[in-house]
Amino acid sequence: MKIKIKFKDYDLQNYLKGIELSDVPLTEKEVEISNSHYLTISSALLQIVGEYGDTDKFFQFWESIEIRKEPEPALTEDRKEV
Repeated sequence: MKIKIKFKDYDLQNYLKGIELSDVPLTEKEVEISNSHYLTISSALLQIVGEYGDTDKFFQFWESIEIRKEPEPALTEDRKEV
């Protein structure tokens, strides 16, 4: 699963306080976050909603959030389930 976030505001450090995403460039306009950061970014997004208590204010920071599930790898002959 990947989450693609397009930001309205470049200064994300203010909104993701205490969240460590060392390989995610928080100053980029658009980032893709893989499975390893899925729960972390989800928690951060919920934290922002909780902090502001208002989804309208929350959404002013993000232009779009797209979550897509990556396809499962196909089973090969030697990996077939028994």
